[in-house]
Order: sequence, then C-alpha cells, then structure tokens
Amino acid sequence: MTIGEQLKRERMLLGITQKQMCAGIITDATYSRVERNKNEINIIDLICILNKWQISFNDFFSPFDISPINQEIGYAFINRDIPKLEALSKDRRVQDESHQFEFRLIKAILNDKVEDLSFDLKQKGRWQILPVGEFNTNFLFKLQLVMPFYSFEENKSLISYVLDSSKEIDVTDKSTSFLLSVLVAYTKQCIRRDQIDEARKIIDFIQNFPNGSSVYVYKALALYYLADIEKDEKRKAKTKDLIELVGYSKFID
Repeated sequence: MTIGEQLKRERMLLGITQKQMCAGIITDATYSRVERNKNEINIIDLICILNKWQISFNDFFSPFDISPINQEIGYAFINRDIPKLEALSKDRRVQDESHQFEFRLIKAILNDKVEDLSFDLKQKGRWQILPVGEFNTNFLFKLQLVMPFYSFEENKSLISYVLDSSKEIDVTDKSTSFLLSVLVAYTKQCIRRDQIDEARKIIDFIQNFPNGSSVYVYKALALYYLADIEKDEKRKAKTKDLIELVGYSKFID
C-alpha cells in the first residue's frame, strides 16, 4: 500500500474525480501522478486534501500498520494512545513481569511522572530494558523508554548510533515511525537543555527523510520545533493548527 494507492481508494469511495479530489490544493495533473506513484505529496497538501473531504488521518494510515501484541504496544506508545495502552496492559499475553514493568515506564513517561519513579526502578530501566545487538522496531521502542534515565551525553551517543544504523531503513519499513518518534523525543530533550545546534541537526535529518506513510506527522512536528527554536510565533501557530487539525495535539508539550 502506498500513499497514492490509499488516496485513490478514498477517492473511489467518495465517488469523485481526481480533479474534484485535489481542487484548490494541487493541480489535477500533479495529483494524478501521486495516485500513480509517480510523484510524492508533501504533508501540507496531504492534510489539506484529507481535511477537505473529512477523511480521518488515523483511518487513512491504518492500512499501513501491522500489529502483533508487541507492535500494538509500541504503536500505542508512539501515538500517545493512553486508553489503548490501558487496555493492552490487561491483555493476558502481557502479564509477565517484563511487560508489566514496561507499562509502568510507559505510564510514567506519557504522564510526565518519570521523576516520581523510585531510584531502583530508574536503575532497572537504565540497565535491563534496552536490547543489545539489534536495530529494529523493538530496539527503537525500548530506546524511548530508557532515554529519560540516561544523561544527555549518553543519549547523544545512542542517537549517533541510531542515525548511522538508520541508513539501512527503507521508508516503507515498519521501523520508520519508531525511528522518527525517537528523534522527535530527542529533539525535545535537546531544546529543553538548550542544545540548539544538536536539535537543528536532528530536525534537518527528519525534514530530509524520504516521504512515506509513517513520516508526515513527524515532519510536521519537526517544523513546529524549528519554529519554536527560531521564535517564529506565526509559523509555530500555523504548524500547531495543522497538527491539531489531524488529531495530534497530544504530541506537543
């Protein structure tokens, strides 16, 4: 499934022409090439088309997801879906100690309560969760769970490893959204610590990442944080409005 194929599917369900689908946003010739996978479409234009026809952003991208239980947890975490995580935490498949500990960390991170965790729990998260010798969805998900327990310099080294390893990730790979979620979390950490050059480097990486089904919201978030760094309140507000329009306001602190 590609962005073009999904747009075509939604258009056919609406019973409208290509010209109607994109009117006032992009030319019908450009849109036709998008449907035929000859052109990419940028995030702003995609959001405008989806909003024009009242197509849910989440529903639009749902066919791209693969969700065994661990991926369900991972996707729910990076999407900040707390009700889904609460339901998953009660699933009989994840009642083991390891999964339940991860849920405690997830809850603390999403509710900004990491500092309330005991010293022992923080140490356990620091030393026992991150898998060694692999670079995949599982590693990227768990990296986000332990980043709050590492120093900035330690995280900087881990992100350097991530950036080097990410050269092997294809834009259609299921790891893409986890990779970009890690980088957005690190960008926020950089800004909080006034490491602006490092933040700009990560934002530039995200903005230059090839477009794909898992990429658009993270590019929008990168634009938002860039506007924040540059104190461009007008651009920041506009980008925030776009992010809220597609239901991702929970990503913005």
